[in-house]
Amino acid sequence: MVLGSVASAQHLRVAVAAAFGGNCAPLDVQDKLIGTGRFAAVDLVDVKYATPTLADLMPYDAIVTWSNLSYFDAQATGDLFADYVDHGGGIVVASFANVSSANGLSLQGRWSTEGYEVIAARGGYLLTAASLGTLVQPSHPVLAGVQTLTAERAFRPITSQLVQGEVIALWDDGKILAAVGDMPGRVDLGWLPPSDACNGTFWNSGGDGTLLLANALEWVATQVHVGTPFCFPAFPNSTGASAVLEALPYPDGLHLDVRNGPPSQFGYFLIGSAPADPGVVISQGEFCLAVGGSDSFVRYNVIGSPWNSTGQFGPDGRLINFVGTAAFGNGFDLPPNVPVWNSTIQPGETWHFQFWYREAGGASNFSNGLTIDF
Repeated sequence: MVLGSVASAQHLRVAVAAAFGGNCAPLDVQDKLIGTGRFAAVDLVDVKYATPTLADLMPYDAIVTWSNLSYFDAQATGDLFADYVDHGGGIVVASFANVSSANGLSLQGRWSTEGYEVIAARGGYLLTAASLGTLVQPSHPVLAGVQTLTAERAFRPITSQLVQGEVIALWDDGKILAAVGDMPGRVDLGWLPPSDACNGTFWNSGGDGTLLLANALEWVATQVHVGTPFCFPAFPNSTGASAVLEALPYPDGLHLDVRNGPPSQFGYFLIGSAPADPGVVISQGEFCLAVGGSDSFVRYNVIGSPWNSTGQFGPDGRLINFVGTAAFGNGFDLPPNVPVWNSTIQPGETWHFQFWYREAGGASNFSNGLTIDF
């Protein structure tokens, strides 16, 4: 498949998963990320007193994690985060999770043993003052707009060794500030995300720390999304928002997901041989799959088969799969065969997708379209 990016980071949902003493640090990071206006949601996920499940993490496009206390279970959390990346999630790891030699503070399990780390972990850290140094790759999206960063205590790695990827930014003493992985969805920061709003020795909030973190989260999220949107944004629905169709690769195939739908309303996915942009206005939405000549579309609503994508929007506007065709309860795990046509999706083919759904009072609407190269 050809990896692409979503059209707007404002549709991305991210989570802050920190094993940190007190509430100030995660709340500070959460508030600053919300303040950028770049994300549809910024939620807190507990990893200090419990280990979440993969189903808990799948609603998010990206996660930032760091520690100054032990994870509830560093091995189980490492296994979980590896699974999350395998299923298309993006993770930004920051100090001390990628520098501490203490097993509880660093991610263990598959994260450590199977090469998900970017900075070689457990190499120790420096806590002296530092400021932004060389931008090794100044045009990299993670560094967009980043010009200043200082900290009285810059908790940065001693090591310069990477497990994968490449360094894109350094502190002024040559230590790693930011490195990106070779695998999609991975960035490591040699830096502690909470600011001097929580502790006067942390990074100076007058600098570009929030911008760096927001860029990193957006980059890891959009690196793992698949497809090119069309008819984007879709017509607004009864919530005032536009339903957003996205796709994520995962080890077993391709997963389609929809957000910003009207709660409690039903719908299903469509697949077509060609897009139509602009499309045709039907009810309260815009139908954007071409019909006529050699072009046609079919519906994924064949009852009792893997071709049934029927679902219902939950209270948060996210599509809930209730017919068993999504491993994690949301969206739709795309089967290898196309319904009705009974053709198998082949490498090198291009297909086009859209989601139809009900609105209140019997009206209907559509998500944006999504073109995917297989």
